[in-house]
Amino acid sequence: MASKWQAFKEQISEPYRVTVKREETFEEVKVYNVNKANLWALAIGVVLTVALLTFALIALTPLRTLLPGFGALNERRELVDLNRQLREIEETVNAQEAYTTNVQRILVGDVETYDEVAEANAEAIPDSAIHTERIPEDEELRQEVASAKTRYQSNTNSGGVPLDQLHLVAPLLGTISSPFDPTDRHFGIDIVAPSETPIKATLDGYVVEAGWSPENGNVVGIQHAGDLLTFYKHNSSVLKRVGDFVKAGEAIAIIGNTGTRTDGPHLHFELWYRGQPVNPVGFVAFQ
Repeated sequence: MASKWQAFKEQISEPYRVTVKREETFEEVKVYNVNKANLWALAIGVVLTVALLTFALIALTPLRTLLPGFGALNERRELVDLNRQLREIEETVNAQEAYTTNVQRILVGDVETYDEVAEANAEAIPDSAIHTERIPEDEELRQEVASAKTRYQSNTNSGGVPLDQLHLVAPLLGTISSPFDPTDRHFGIDIVAPSETPIKATLDGYVVEAGWSPENGNVVGIQHAGDLLTFYKHNSSVLKRVGDFVKAGEAIAIIGNTGTRTDGPHLHFELWYRGQPVNPVGFVAFQ
């Protein structure tokens, strides 16, 4: 074994001379002494260098998109990202359009009244739920509901009661950071309070808006009796849905910092009376 290895070493170490001569005069220009080991090392080095350069050229340049399969996979990923961005844009545009439509209806006085909302919710009850066989327990429940409805209507049917004579509950207690300024299209007031503070309904009514808009984040709108409408904006979360009936002082949302027109946790509270914005400070005690 040792003799074979020694013979192999001698074979690859056997020197060769490479001479470079001028073609016309046969004058020697260069002389190189090489052996098989040098040639093998040179060949391996050239192969590795070419392989590294090829890998870098493909991995670090747009040429990789020309490889079979890679370009199609990359295009699919870009298409998925574009579709996701398109859906987000569509949702934002739809939310903005819905919010703009609601604001326009409010400004021109084209809003649902309290009685209209109550009637719509009553009509939504299927006939099968009405025409059922009554039992004593059901009859008692119906009487309790009718009695509560009568009490509510007698206490809250304030169509003829002036706004300054209504008892409005403060949606939360805190410091007013931005006042009512309709000239700057600030149709409400901003109230600063600690995070996780619950937002309360200022009066009994039906929820007519419970959604999200890019500027105002999570918004709750409540239609009260007597053409009174309140909005609660920039909430971190909404606790009610459209069509829910809420009582004065009932939690409807949690204070937050959602939307683009906010720079910290606060409530933007708007009070609209007969289609016109009103300064809530004159009717609600926030401290």
